[in-house]
Amino acid sequence: MRGLNVSDRLARQWIAQHGAEYVSEKIAYTLGQGGVTNPVKYLSAAIDHDYSETPVAAPVPVSERAKRLRIIQDLSASRSPTQRDADRRLFGSTLDTADARDDFERHGWMSALNHADICEFWQDLFPNCFDEAV
Repeated sequence: MRGLNVSDRLARQWIAQHGAEYVSEKIAYTLGQGGVTNPVKYLSAAIDHDYSETPVAAPVPVSERAKRLRIIQDLSASRSPTQRDADRRLFGSTLDTADARDDFERHGWMSALNHADICEFWQDLFPNCFDEAV
């Protein structure tokens, strides 16, 4: 830890709180990261937030509705900011009631009140986009 300029006091504190093996793993992780400008601060964050090499997998949607919502999120994220803005405006203009518009403004594509209309909108933009959800 001296190579990273970690003070003795801080090193002892981390080892007492997390154990030597855990701290060693985080040191190895920190050293493996390129372009770290402040290794002590990065190591501290790695220890506090449990940074690791293995990516955390997103939860797998269980229900049909959850699968459709995941697809809608992915489709929306794949669009450019200009396209996303146009999509929101276009869909918002199709909503007839104030409650539907208000719910869409608050919850966006995850709006429960407009779920069927949202699915139909994305199906029109991307035919067969929900085939894998069935």
